[in-house]
Amino acid sequence: MTEYKREKGCLISFVIRFFIRSINVTWIVFIIGYLILKGQFALITIFGSAPVLLFIIIPLALVFFHLIIDRKTRYIFFSIVGLLLGSSQLYPNINKLDVMQPSDDNHVSVKIMNWNTEMWDMGKDSSEFFNFLVEQNSDIYILQERIYNANYDIGVRDSSHFSIPHPITTVVPGFADSYMSVEDTSELEERFPNYYFVANHQFLVISKYPIVESWLDRSEQYQVVDIDIDGLPFRIFNVHMLLHVELENPLKRKFYEGLSNRFDARVVGFNNLESDIMKTDIEYVVAGDFNSTPNMGTMDELFSSHKNIFRYTDEYFPSTIKFLGASFWQIDYVFLKKNSYFNIKSFTNESAEHLSDHKMQLFELWLGEDSDLFASKKQLASM
Repeated sequence: MTEYKREKGCLISFVIRFFIRSINVTWIVFIIGYLILKGQFALITIFGSAPVLLFIIIPLALVFFHLIIDRKTRYIFFSIVGLLLGSSQLYPNINKLDVMQPSDDNHVSVKIMNWNTEMWDMGKDSSEFFNFLVEQNSDIYILQERIYNANYDIGVRDSSHFSIPHPITTVVPGFADSYMSVEDTSELEERFPNYYFVANHQFLVISKYPIVESWLDRSEQYQVVDIDIDGLPFRIFNVHMLLHVELENPLKRKFYEGLSNRFDARVVGFNNLESDIMKTDIEYVVAGDFNSTPNMGTMDELFSSHKNIFRYTDEYFPSTIKFLGASFWQIDYVFLKKNSYFNIKSFTNESAEHLSDHKMQLFELWLGEDSDLFASKKQLASM
């Protein structure tokens, strides 16, 4: 009986070791494939939806097992390699940047709010919603989702306040007429009497400064707004890229058709955005909901070519959205051009309480009137 128990114990131990070693090999194959292919195929984007901490928790557990229990050198080595590869996807905010305060009053300061409103005031107390916006006391509001979901009962509201149902984008066929853009401006006029505002599709910019021009990109995933800040031209890229997955049963064909359509539409949106940014030779900010985690691959170009304003937060792993009660994901971002003349006076990433599942980003930029940008402006004005 004792011999039988010993053999049974050895068999169980063998099965456990074999299982964990298989997971180790599978993880190595997966993470290498993911690093090579991320951002290139629709199916790969699903894995980018995972909380970034999973990319270190899984290989860390494997390292622990092989160090403490298995003790096989080659598997310890493989598990450490898997940990290093997985940790490359964390993007922690280790080297926090410090905000800079102006030394005197001889400067221009601009307070900006970026926020995905989650279907505007749909299903909310409208007065509370607009009071919240006004309370932010921003000079510029960069807002997304000024739309209603046409598939839900919106209550007793004047239908003339909305567009007819339309797809979230028409750049790729296959999207249902599920949204209605808000077209009524009376509340904005009442609440923001000394502001300018411009709406395109789901996008809205409210500004204390005059709006010179605006347009919606053909991908319908970002709005471009040019404003005049005391004679300085300033451009806003107001972004809301499509969600990368269809919220359908993954066992059904519709899920994968939606995944492919959304991937194709997002490629157009990101390519157009990067192209328009490259053609912009004035100061600008790129802000909004990109529906992309840092490790998904779609944000790499913006990270490398811009100043990421989230570097000014105290959060090591910034999160901007809550899903199923958890807040593990960052999909909203704010960027300035890398060589921007503007300094960062303050930045916060704050909860909007029950008004949206997205946090709002409040930041203040300032520019000294003795800067080269102001000097060039004055020189042009005198010509």
